[in-house]
Amino acid sequence: MTLLELRVKGVQEFKMQIFNRWGQMIYESANANDRWDGTFQGVKVPMGTYIYKVSAKGLKGQRQNKQGNVNVIL
Repeated sequence: MTLLELRVKGVQEFKMQIFNRWGQMIYESANANDRWDGTFQGVKVPMGTYIYKVSAKGLKGQRQNKQGNVNVIL
């Protein structure tokens, strides 16, 4: 099961991070094709709100930074 998937095109650098409510990073990827499956260290995370941060650099050098919430419900 995929909980967070982004569709990204035309980037030369990419980083996605997911944090729990205490600010602990529970997921990080530099691959735009990776997906977060809702686990941390192989164990499903508890229900709750998680923060995602995405940073990308386009082919022409422009930077984009986005952040938001993803809610995990069972």
